[in-house]
This record gives sequence, C-alpha cells and structure tokens, in this order.
Amino acid sequence: MGWLHVIAERLGGLAVVTALGAAPVAQTSWLAVCDRAPAEKRPHQVEYLEPGGGKRVLTVSGERSPEAGCVQVEAPFPAEAIAWAAVIPTTLAPSLQRGMILQGVETGGRFEPGEVYAPETSPAPGTRTLVPLDTDLLARLEVLPFGREERVTAHAGGGKIVLTARKGAAPAGVILRGGPWRLPENADLVLQVTAAGAGSYEWAVSDARRAEAGTPLPLGALRAEGTARAQELSIPAAGLDRRSWASLSVVAPPEGGRLELSALRLALRPRAGAAPGRSAWAWQPALWLDTPDVLLARLRKQGATTVYLTVPVSPEGPSVRHSEELQSFVRRAGAEKIRVWAVDGDPAAVLPGEREKFVQRARAYAAYNAAVDPPGRLAGVQYDIEPYLLRGYNLNPEGWHRLYLQTLESLKAAAGMPLEAVLPFWFASQQAEGKPLLEALARHVDAVTVMDYRTDPAAILEHAEPFLAWGARTGKTVRIALEAGPIPDEQRRHYEPAMSGELWLTRVGEYAVLVLLKQPQEKGLGTAFRYTRTSDAPGAKITFHKDKEGLLQLLPRLEAQLSAWSSFSGVALHELD
Repeated sequence: MGWLHVIAERLGGLAVVTALGAAPVAQTSWLAVCDRAPAEKRPHQVEYLEPGGGKRVLTVSGERSPEAGCVQVEAPFPAEAIAWAAVIPTTLAPSLQRGMILQGVETGGRFEPGEVYAPETSPAPGTRTLVPLDTDLLARLEVLPFGREERVTAHAGGGKIVLTARKGAAPAGVILRGGPWRLPENADLVLQVTAAGAGSYEWAVSDARRAEAGTPLPLGALRAEGTARAQELSIPAAGLDRRSWASLSVVAPPEGGRLELSALRLALRPRAGAAPGRSAWAWQPALWLDTPDVLLARLRKQGATTVYLTVPVSPEGPSVRHSEELQSFVRRAGAEKIRVWAVDGDPAAVLPGEREKFVQRARAYAAYNAAVDPPGRLAGVQYDIEPYLLRGYNLNPEGWHRLYLQTLESLKAAAGMPLEAVLPFWFASQQAEGKPLLEALARHVDAVTVMDYRTDPAAILEHAEPFLAWGARTGKTVRIALEAGPIPDEQRRHYEPAMSGELWLTRVGEYAVLVLLKQPQEKGLGTAFRYTRTSDAPGAKITFHKDKEGLLQLLPRLEAQLSAWSSFSGVALHELD
C-alpha cells in the first residue's frame, strides 16, 4: 500500500501530520509547505508529488523559510523535538477529531508511521457486506410470519426454525430476513436447504424493491418429508437486484404441514469443468535465462498454466535482450501448456516524463513477437504499476488515476498484444473521470490481476467479488492473487483527543498537518491527541508466508468458489516456492 495510504477513504486535499518528541523547551520551530525544495536540506523534509508535475515540500526547521512559494506557521516546540511529520488529505481531518491510529513499523527503537486513519466505527446505515457464503444462516435470520388467516406459527431456536401451518386458502408463511447483506453479482448462486417435515413449500427471494412492493421472485418448491434431507434452488441471474437483497420467503401449502429447517446456506456453484490454472511470477530474469529447468519444475509443482517474466530490454532500438533464450523458454513452456507473459511496471510509469521509457519497452515486446513464430511469442504483457506508492498519491487520488489510465492507454497501443493490469483490492471503491475507476479502466485492459492479499477466506471472497462481477459484466478476465512472501508485523498506535499529548493535528495554510512528538507536550499547535495503547497488525493476516501448507489446502475450495464467475481466470500465487 502507499506511504501514507489512508484506509478509511481516499479523499482529495492536503493535510499535514507532525510528530514531536522532546520535553517542552522554550524554543520554537517553523512548519512550512513550499512549492519547491529549499536550497539547504532541513532536519525534516518530505516531498509530495502532484499529478500536474509539480510538488509540495513539507519542511520543519528552527528558522522561518526564506524561500518564496511557501506557507508556514510557527510552532511552540523545537525542531529537534519532532519525530515525524506528514501532510494528509484535508478532508480526512474532520474524521480524525474523534481519534486516530498511526500504523507502521518500529525499527531500532524508532517508530515510522506508514498509514493514518480514523478508528473503525459502526458501518453507516444501509452499508452492505457480502452474505456469508457456505455458512449456515439460520441463527442469523429474523423470522416474521405472514398471512391474513394467521394460520402459520414459527419458532426459532437451537439452530433450527420450525414452521407449523394449519389448513387454509390464503397465502401464509414466513419471511426470513438478515444482513444487511448483498448477494454476489454475476455468479451462479444456489440456496441450499436442509429440512424435514411434511408438505410442499414455495420459496421466493426479494430485493429491497420487491420487499417493499410485496412481489418476491419465485425460486421454486421444496418438499419436506419425515427425515431431514438437503435440497437446493438456483438464485436467478435476472429479475433481482442482488446488491439490495432483502429476504427469503417460504409459503406453506393450502393443506397445512410442518417444516423443520436445520440448515440454510447460500453457496456459489462452480461452473462445469476444471478450475482455471494458476499463475506465478518470475521476477528475476536469471530464473528463465540460467535455470529454466528449475523454473519449469517449480511451475509444474504449483499447477501453474501462466507465468509472468521480467524481460530485459536494450535501450538501443529498443529491443528485447536475450531474445533467443526467451524464445526457447517460451517454446518449452508452451509444450507444457504454460503461457508466458512479460511483466513490467513501476509507480513512476504514470509520470509524464517517465512514461515513454515504458512505452518503448512495450514496443520492444511487440517487435519481439513480430519477429518470431507463434510458438515462441509472448501471450501478453502485464503491468504492475502501483501509482499509490508515490508520495502524494493520497492527496489527489483521482488526479493520479487519470494519469494511470492515460499510461495504460499508451502502453496498450504500443504493445499490440493482450494487456493485463495488477490492481490492489481497494481499487474497487476508487473513482476516476467522475465514475468508478473499474468502469473507466475497462476500455484500456483485457484482464486484471487483483492483489487480494488476505488470508481469511471470507475476506478474500469479499474483496474478489466486485472485480469478478465487473469482469463478467464487461467481458474481462480476472485473476485473484494471494501473497506468500514475507510481510513484517506492524504496530497500530492509538490516540485520542486530549488537552495535551504527543500528536498534534494542525493546519499550515490550506494544508492539514499531523505532528508527532517524542514526549507529550501541553502547549502545541492545533488539536492535541494522547497515546492510549498499541495493538498488533500481524503480517499473517495478509500473507501465507508462515502457513504455505494452509494456502495449498485452501486453494481447491477457493478455486471452486471463484469458478462460479465466468470471468475467473485462476489464482495467482506471489512468492510461493
């Protein structure tokens, strides 16, 4: 994630965070935000790039900055007392008034924040999460009998729902409500019911509009018999807004009966055929240049059918270096049903002054493909650009997204082959060109790989679903990437508003600034926050590095679930041996 990746929401504007750490002394310092770096480097100096090509530079020093193009304020603490300072999105500042969390790594006794965000709060009313899949929902459902004759009674408890119906002509039954949830879009979904009893019961499903109108969408009938048995009904692809799922309804037969529900699940139904093959990265060119046998053996072991290679390019021409060795490896991989893609990218690729380097490399890949027979050609080129790693991204995400899309457009035109983009899972909620980023991205890519770097299966599905639904809707293919490389444990340091403290939120002109002190101070600049506690942010929530066996055991079930989407093109494994 980015240097100052704001987890809550990425919003425009600027804010500054400053950390102070010395005991109160009768000295002052100057916080300045300038449009260029000072002639002499300051004790604290951080540069933030702007999409337009300029920059903003935050400095903290013991003297007022003499440079033009600066806004600055005097702070009642010495520069030596400051441990860390940063600019944050101005629009984030109001949400931090109730408290904040700094997340980062402590190295050599020094804490270096990398993320700033507000503490988690209750979801806003109406916020929906993905319905728990392959999970018995009975205990989570509210049971509401309906019918004018009141001929149906229902009881919930002990992990069961029991419905008893008397004979009658008017429709009667129960409504089963839960959530607020959303159902996975553009995927094959089934309702799995385990029940005993007597009679044939009609099932239906409602979204918010249907629930309000009282017009549920029929699913079909399930017959209950003396002993419990499992049955299932398909959730239709049309006629239902899955994003606003409201309820299930069960209608009792006119002759009456008894229905005992002992399990109820919503489950993804895998598509027919084997799950798509896996993919992997080979970042070091030496892997295919010097040890191709070892690399191919590793790919076979992982069940990979796609590999992404770093392909060196000579600046003269430009042209692919080691083209004969590359062609030999591509042919050997193809004989084993493994497709070879080039992989390239760097955050700087979005900068107008740097973009042409990457365009030239794309032309080199295209020239290589044009010069060799089909069995030796690259299948495509993948771009792992990650503009959010640029310092300054969080201050104007939409501006950087615009440059990102322009870069992909140029690369696709130059490459002349399928283009795939690597995206973080949180790009699903981002905006570009006044619309969702994914919608704007669709015209520039043929496929995406989603860095769904989580280890909890439910979280993996939650983050994958928006991309897979988008891919099914737009005809793009989607890979879901999981991490197996080392990721350090981090700390979350929690702060709350106070009369004095180590952390100060202030403003420098139009910019918002956070200031962290080495020790609490009673007199500061802006709003004070005091340290309350530290919690862990373990890397094990992100990577399977210490549980690779667990990853291998999870993969078949996860791949089966993801195969419910027509867009799913396989799992990508990062740094799995």
